[in-house]
Amino acid sequence: DTLKGGYVFYENAPDGVQVVLIGTGSELDIVYKAAQQLAGEGVGVRVVSLPSWELFQAQSAEYRAAVLPPGVAKVSL
Repeated sequence: DTLKGGYVFYENAPDGVQVVLIGTGSELDIVYKAAQQLAGEGVGVRVVSLPSWELFQAQSAEYRAAVLPPGVAKVSL
């Protein structure tokens, strides 16, 4: 959620997340549209809204890993 600095905005990954797209503010719409296109091509995708890196870093390691899973490619706009 926003109060935690970052959260999962969208996910379409029935076989697991292959890529995480990260956006904030106005970029989130662009990232969401890209995610929908990737999902349509069979890519397991998650969109993360990350309005505050500082607040997000203050969260527990478990929360951060749940939102941004280790070992998964990440692309930020």
